[in-house]
Amino acid sequence: MRLLSAVLLATLSLTFADAVQAEDTKSDTEGIQGTWKIVEAEKDGNPVPEKKSMQVQFVFDGEKFRVDETGVHDPLEASFKLDQTKKPNALDLTFLNPPLKGKKVACIYELKGDDLKMVLPNPEKKDRPTEFKTAPGSHLALYVLKRVK
Repeated sequence: MRLLSAVLLATLSLTFADAVQAEDTKSDTEGIQGTWKIVEAEKDGNPVPEKKSMQVQFVFDGEKFRVDETGVHDPLEASFKLDQTKKPNALDLTFLNPPLKGKKVACIYELKGDDLKMVLPNPEKKDRPTEFKTAPGSHLALYVLKRVK
């Protein structure tokens, strides 16, 4: 009976461990899907006023990224691709509509459950950011976001 109990316990432990590992390895492409509200924003080392940032939401839907802004009828749209093998994680945006149509922007991101951090450079900047901060003249914007449930 003890042997049977030990085998059962070992089997349950392995099953639980596999389930936890499967959740941990879920791709960021799946995890990033949904609507995200800005809880904090910074551009070129300066905080973005809360009144302005609260009017914007980021939406990841399938392979598309959209910026929804209160009062704007034509949201900015892009296709996106994530690369979790880069450190920090890479997010590549290719804009689909004017005024940025065709522009490619090399960004970074960090996804932890319902929390997302992104650094987006000015579309004219070619280099990918390397850290989650901005500075005067950096032409970078940092967004700290929370998933909308």
